[in-house]
Amino acid sequence: MKRIVGLRKQHRALHEGELEFIYPENRKMLVFLRRYDDEKILVVANLSRHVQYVELDLEKFEGLVPMELFGHTRFPPIGELPYFLTLAPYSFYWFELTSEEEENGDAEFKPPLLENVRSIRDFFPARKPGVVQNEIVPNWLRHARWFAGKNRRITGISIIESIMLSEARGGLLLLLVQVEYTEGESEIYQVLLTRSYEDQAEEILEEHPRSVLARLNTPGEKEPIGILHDALVAPRTAEFLLDIIKKRRRFKGEQGHLSGAPEKAFRRIEKEKAEAGDDISDEPDILRGEQSNTSIAYGEKFILKFFRRLEEGTNPDLEIGKYFQDRTRFRYVPSVAGSIEYEGSRDMSLGILHEYRDNQGDAWNLTLDSISHFYDNIVAFATGSDETPDVPELRFIDMRAYEPPEIVAEAIGTFPITVELLGQRTAEMHLALAAHPEHPGFEQEPFSSHYQRGLYQSLRNLMDEAFSQLRSGLHK
Repeated sequence: MKRIVGLRKQHRALHEGELEFIYPENRKMLVFLRRYDDEKILVVANLSRHVQYVELDLEKFEGLVPMELFGHTRFPPIGELPYFLTLAPYSFYWFELTSEEEENGDAEFKPPLLENVRSIRDFFPARKPGVVQNEIVPNWLRHARWFAGKNRRITGISIIESIMLSEARGGLLLLLVQVEYTEGESEIYQVLLTRSYEDQAEEILEEHPRSVLARLNTPGEKEPIGILHDALVAPRTAEFLLDIIKKRRRFKGEQGHLSGAPEKAFRRIEKEKAEAGDDISDEPDILRGEQSNTSIAYGEKFILKFFRRLEEGTNPDLEIGKYFQDRTRFRYVPSVAGSIEYEGSRDMSLGILHEYRDNQGDAWNLTLDSISHFYDNIVAFATGSDETPDVPELRFIDMRAYEPPEIVAEAIGTFPITVELLGQRTAEMHLALAAHPEHPGFEQEPFSSHYQRGLYQSLRNLMDEAFSQLRSGLHK
């Protein structure tokens, strides 16, 4: 009964929507539809003490997919023919009728209009639990670029923590959101919310439309005057996050607290950049691109990686970075300058501040470019020479001692030198990681047959899952 009440609160169509009865030939079945805006809930109940079947004329809903609300089971799409169902004695179904696009998370997200919003505190879950937890966050989260659960079936979304960081300039509210799925473990995401108005709101709507959760109105206003949006698209938020780290600020939530902490490298980097003429007040640059997290560059001093999906415990990036700095001489990675962490029933890393390092790409793209240049060079050499170099067929392991003909070496270029240096740095990194087995988290683990078997089985399961998703995708 508690779950039924919870579902009724979650779906407004069940308690506020229009009521439309459907009259099947089997009079022992009660069937009706509830509508609220775009939400459609189909209720089918067996009033008999015997098993019953029913054929429903749902032709006007052709193409929609009935999603059973309790188990989140997807039923076959509605077609031209009558929809056939069988129900046990005194049983019932609650179906949400959704489109294929909504089911796959491809439907366009339309931010709802919220009225009587006076403060960012109005979005505290304790104040408006139905609005924030059941409507705004779930609908927006499904369409967020960085949301990793798009291909999984969601059974519930709950806000497990809320922390007020600021009430100035639109406010800043942090929410920790737990997402439950039909299969697999749940996930936790962090969402930063703020409000913007007038020109700033128009700019965000134009440049970052997918960051908007809702349109806002106040009493007496006919048109929306503001928006509730992902705070990380606003430069003022980036400045505030850096300030949390720099000044070791601490904020109390309902279940725990958030705190920032600079590392020794923070002052060193500030000093070095100041001596070079750089200014820490450079406007932050929120980096765009297909990332699972959000990165913010502060001039050429720092770069903050703000995690969207959170894992319990200290993030490995932070733990390994501090290990390299404090216990080894390996310096071929960016220095850790600070972090933002959450401590409560579950400790989690929210963000890591690194030293900014210029780069020219990654080894993967370098390899692709080198292969492309190699083929271009081979074509050029072939048109200018009648000689065809003799290249023997060798096993990969035997190629290390092989000296290619001069024309082939020229076509390859300096790529082998770069790869050799990359291999050297990788080896040095692994030696550094193994240098202090007494340090917690860096202990040596035996590579036993049992461990190998477990590793093999996990990789095999991952492969089976990948091929299963590939097969299902090919049939769509």
